[in-house]
Amino acid sequence: MTARSIRLLAVSTVLSLLSITGITLSMTGTAFAVNSAQWCSPNTLECYNAWNGGPNIKDYTYISSTPNNNEFSLHIATGVCNNGFTTTTCPTGWGVANDEIVNIQLNDSGSKYNGDYIGDLNNSSTNAQAGLNKAGAWGSNFVIPTGGCTVFWNTHWQGYLGDLQTPKGNQQYLNNVSPECSNEKTP
Repeated sequence: MTARSIRLLAVSTVLSLLSITGITLSMTGTAFAVNSAQWCSPNTLECYNAWNGGPNIKDYTYISSTPNNNEFSLHIATGVCNNGFTTTTCPTGWGVANDEIVNIQLNDSGSKYNGDYIGDLNNSSTNAQAGLNKAGAWGSNFVIPTGGCTVFWNTHWQGYLGDLQTPKGNQQYLNNVSPECSNEKTP
């Protein structure tokens, strides 16, 4: 079990305990940031990047000392399916229960898009290009399958985020057929 899965499991356990004891939390959309990190290909060290601060998501080479535009945090999408976890019927097209559903948030205080989430560029439901939007925008929910490497399956496009094997500066898409493994690189 990865450190990310353990952190998300701990959050899920706390939510369950609060529910059992009758304590109610008022939440909408996303909650519970998991740490800020760069998400990069294990082979090329190309990372998801808010190009020039956003809104486009492109790829750029891993930079350990200055991660601006490359740092993202994962948040459990508590308002989706089973409190942010899949069921066999939710989201449509996935079919496996108990996988995490997350939103991916930019953490770059120098960007006017700081705090925005990866989803359909310009919040266009017909555009599979990855871009930054406010919470709840089209294409902002991603399933992370249990086990194996970390991949982000987009619930709107029913495809995978990214193609980090490409040279830097290429637009990332939410409808890739093949999964793209990415590693968490914490600065």
